[in-house]
Amino acid sequence: MKPHHVAIIIVSCTILMFACANEKRIHFIRYYSRNPKEMFGTITKPSKTIPVNFAAHAKEIGECIKNEIKKYQNTRFMPIMHDATKGGKRLRGSILLSVCGPSVVKQNIAIKLASCIELIHCSSLILDDIMDEDIYRRGEPSIYYKY
Repeated sequence: MKPHHVAIIIVSCTILMFACANEKRIHFIRYYSRNPKEMFGTITKPSKTIPVNFAAHAKEIGECIKNEIKKYQNTRFMPIMHDATKGGKRLRGSILLSVCGPSVVKQNIAIKLASCIELIHCSSLILDDIMDEDIYRRGEPSIYYKY
């Protein structure tokens, strides 16, 4: 199986898992939006289904992205790639790593897949800025405007 197939499967499983975890809350919202009088007194605090440390995952993903970008250090694309990948919460990759679990995260393949997802997201932001002709992204000049 190729790595991009694994990435697609993992992202699909992540979406499915969050949908299942939120199914009770979604049902709760649908039911009580139709019956608002029954809502008071029945609200319970939802349990956390996935205990993760997104900050640690974001740091690992950021380091992997920096290492990948170093390969292009002597090219004219280095400043663009640096600007495109700085900042952000790395949420998509962190979700993937939290689904994989600690034993898989220790292997570099999970971190590389998470970094790949983040790089795809960065490229989609650049395309979004081009299409919308946005001047700013994350409080700084966008790649479209700057280059």
